[in-house]
Amino acid sequence: MKKLKVLQLTDAVGGKLDYYSEQLEVAIEGKHISETNYFLTDGNMLVDIDNDIDIEDIHIKNAMELGATIKNMFFVEDHFFSDHIYNFEAVGMWDGVEFAEEYGIVFELEDDAKRYERYVSSVQEKIEVNGYEVIEKENAIKIVEEKSLEELAKLLISKQRYKVCGSICYLDLESGVIKVDEDNCKLSEKDIIISKLYKEGMPGGCIVNGLYNYEYHYCILSGDLELDKFRKEVEKFYNAEEE
Repeated sequence: MKKLKVLQLTDAVGGKLDYYSEQLEVAIEGKHISETNYFLTDGNMLVDIDNDIDIEDIHIKNAMELGATIKNMFFVEDHFFSDHIYNFEAVGMWDGVEFAEEYGIVFELEDDAKRYERYVSSVQEKIEVNGYEVIEKENAIKIVEEKSLEELAKLLISKQRYKVCGSICYLDLESGVIKVDEDNCKLSEKDIIISKLYKEGMPGGCIVNGLYNYEYHYCILSGDLELDKFRKEVEKFYNAEEE
């Protein structure tokens, strides 16, 4: 991870076929972006992944006079970020850095960048267990433990249909992704259950003035969640290979 100054363009209009930004034209001296060391993100940020934007450069200064601004972002190198980012919950804004190939992601928040860097590292390190290519045991436990209980509660509630079906939250050990589905889904041996919510699992007080109070339900459910059974099942899966 590295902290970078990037140039945020504020006048960009159009899409891929008719994109235009006077600030961009000035900043890169009318060149095509491929002729420079810069990358242009979907969020209209001009990024140099090796260096900060040089605010003393006359062309950058001119772009700033036209309204472009300097932002501090945090870059994490990841040449497969499209496989990873949508399984990661960032708190702040993020943007992919790519041109013909993927290079990485810039994050608004340093904490997001640090967590993403750890996450990518954990899901890329694989071992073979019971015929599956899976993440390491310590990383499996860490991925779930770093998820807040409230986030897990929200996942469960998002799939539960009261009086119709419950929901199940589990960790896919092959991808390192926490998933949620209706409780009738079929799990494989490498899918480790984190927690379940039954179809009647709505505590008293969730209906207020005829309306369902999600925040109350999140709070109550997260207070009931515990990870001891999940940890034991993870140990059982990985230890089976040694027996």
